[in-house]
Amino acid sequence: MKKRILGLFLLLTMIIQCFPVNAAKKMGYIWPVPGYYMTSSYTGTTQNDHRGIDIATSGVAANVYAAKSGTIMVFYNNCEHISQKTSCNDGIGNGMMIDHGDGTYTQYAHMTLNSFPSNIYAGAHVEQGQLLGQVGSSGMSTGYHLHFEIRTGSNSSYWRNTPVNPMDYVDTDDVIVTEPPTGAWIWSNKTLAAVGEEISFNYNANGATAFVLGIDKTGVGRIQTLPVGSSDWYTTSFSEAGTYTIYATCYNSAGGIDSEAITFNIY
Repeated sequence: MKKRILGLFLLLTMIIQCFPVNAAKKMGYIWPVPGYYMTSSYTGTTQNDHRGIDIATSGVAANVYAAKSGTIMVFYNNCEHISQKTSCNDGIGNGMMIDHGDGTYTQYAHMTLNSFPSNIYAGAHVEQGQLLGQVGSSGMSTGYHLHFEIRTGSNSSYWRNTPVNPMDYVDTDDVIVTEPPTGAWIWSNKTLAAVGEEISFNYNANGATAFVLGIDKTGVGRIQTLPVGSSDWYTTSFSEAGTYTIYATCYNSAGGIDSEAITFNIY
């Protein structure tokens, strides 16, 4: 009898040792934005790396759910802008961090202002799958998406814990990582013009489900988000000399992204 028990113990030990590490990690976390897919991946832990993943929703304020049960350690709901790429709340915009009580933490960033249920606040306990709010474009964002992070550690400050690749932790059996759509293009009648001189350009979303136009200025960053109308033509001028970039970004229904841009020198 003792030999049988010992043999069973050794067999269980071998099974546990052979169980894939990634499979073990993926047990316990659910995808936070059902029906939408990763469009930007995790690249590393440094300040210049993308320390989480982006889940784009093609301009839709889709629901965001808690990936795992835990306690909200930080909560932000004060950024009123949309798609203007600001440093509001250190670029997070509206959103939260959750302490899961097991040495792991999740972050949900760029959410929609006032989209949070009344039971979502700092210190509140949330259950896995509980509604947290809606995807938005606040903070350092130019389009609707959720920036989602997982960190590990034991520090009471979220930022002092170590970012890890969420795709190693979240159950991704039903998640499709999409390729960017082909579609966005932009054309202009000139790329060199004087201050105040009109520039006309043509843009096309090529069947995309959502489309964004904007202007950046070298050394300044985003200066304007342009309206997308029924016409594909847009005419503008610049009041100051410098180098400007007009960009066009399209999104497909699966959350893939494709962008094109033209740079203008204004003298």
